[in-house]
Amino acid sequence: MDKIIAAIIKFFTELLKTKTPVPAPVAPEPVKKVWSRQLFKEYMNLAIGAYAHVRETEGHNRSKEIDAFNKLADVDIGSPYCVSGAVFGLYPYIIKLAKADGIHLQYAGPETASSQSFFKRGAKAVIGGPVFGAAAIYQQLANPTRGHFTTCLVDKLNGKKFETFEFNTSVEVEKNGEMERDGQGASFKTRSIDGYASMRFLGFVDVYQFFVVDNG
Repeated sequence: MDKIIAAIIKFFTELLKTKTPVPAPVAPEPVKKVWSRQLFKEYMNLAIGAYAHVRETEGHNRSKEIDAFNKLADVDIGSPYCVSGAVFGLYPYIIKLAKADGIHLQYAGPETASSQSFFKRGAKAVIGGPVFGAAAIYQQLANPTRGHFTTCLVDKLNGKKFETFEFNTSVEVEKNGEMERDGQGASFKTRSIDGYASMRFLGFVDVYQFFVVDNG
């Protein structure tokens, strides 16, 4: 009996000494991002964060970044940059972020520094209400060839108002029904679809539609 017990003890002792091979850890497969409106929103937020600091540090409508926007837009240095800041700042930044995630995007929208040209050339993407990232565009009553370009930050109006991110604007609020916009740099604003004393609201352009995945 003692021999049996001793044999059992020896068996389990040897078993415990045996090293069970541990499989090497396997890194999980990275989650591949797919282009979508939600991803556009994520990228747009990051792009806005990258340009929210823009200020006119070198004179009226001037700074190194503002000058770069307007050079790419092929307009004079010192020109208004409410559109060029988005088209040649925010939108290329979105493409850059997508590329880092393995998504090859092309921007197929209007390349212009004019808010009115952007609205006309982007007519196929004009929508009836706000959506995050859309261009929300105004037109001067006295001069219909000029206006103001903003980026909508909501998917639903708050009454007649909506939140925006804008270039070529100020932190001031509207006074006496006028649309406070010129000067300082980039800023977050609250705007109205009712328009202003000297500006009327043209509409929303769904910028998301201008980004196309290049599978080639």
